[in-house]
This record gives sequence, structure tokens and C-alpha cells, in this order.
Amino acid sequence: HSSARLIGRGLASWTYGRIEARAELPCGQGLWPAIWMLPEDSEYGGWAASGEIDIMEAVNLDCDAASHEVHGTLHFGGSWPDNVHKKARTPKHCPRAASLTSRKG
Repeated sequence: HSSARLIGRGLASWTYGRIEARAELPCGQGLWPAIWMLPEDSEYGGWAASGEIDIMEAVNLDCDAASHEVHGTLHFGGSWPDNVHKKARTPKHCPRAASLTSRKG
């Protein structure tokens, strides 16, 4: 596996749209692969008062499990530790190649 950090600040920003990504996730204790977005400007203060969208997070994936739990989280409200977060999780029966999809309507 490899790792990447992609920084788009000052290069691109958008208000609405769709983002697609495909990633092979590593498994093992202590690993926390994630894809997340931060706002272009921190108008309401430090993290996470202006918001953060965790598109995908997978914590400590069990390499031998038949299924994995992957989740996405919205962070908002006050600055840490007073921020709020709401999670969406994959179903427990999600197959090994887990994906998290969110659709409007």
C-alpha cells in the first residue's frame, strides 16, 4: 500500500457537486485510512467550528473478517472539544470490499 496527502487549498474549491474516489484500504491494528474535506475558509474558528466532512474512515480493519465497517462523519458546531459529529455507517453485513455511498432524494 501507499499513502498520499492531497492539498487543494488555493487550487480548487466548490459549493455543490459530486466527488468519486476509489481506494484499496489497508487492514491491520492501528491503521486509520480516511478521505476527508475541510472548508476553504475557517469563518467560524478552528477545527471543527467551520466544519469537516469525513467522506470515508475505516479504523483497525480486521484482515481476516468477512465484512468491515466503514463510516463517514460530519463535524460541525464549536471548536474542539465542543464540536458535534454525526456518523453514517455501512451495514454490518457489508461485504469485504466495503463502500459508503450517500445520495440525496
